[in-house]
Amino acid sequence: MRERRSILLLVPLSTNLESAVRDLTVARADENHDNGLAKRSYALAHIVTGTARSRVCGYLGAIEDHQFATLRALVRAANGGLSGFSQD
Repeated sequence: MRERRSILLLVPLSTNLESAVRDLTVARADENHDNGLAKRSYALAHIVTGTARSRVCGYLGAIEDHQFATLRALVRAANGGLSGFSQD
């Protein structure tokens, strides 16, 4: 029996707007103490990779609920629907 691993989808951030694809990018709020960013960053939904949850040892910051919902929809659109993309 194959062991199931917890996989996270990783969406890279960039401070360079030129890295962004207009309709597949979520702009994070400007830098502030609440979100943990030093500069305005863009979540690049068209460049997604995965890794085991156990390999993640920290986080860069946080996004607001409405930004996460938009990002989830853009990742699905950019990657052909991503069947099995968990709602958790």
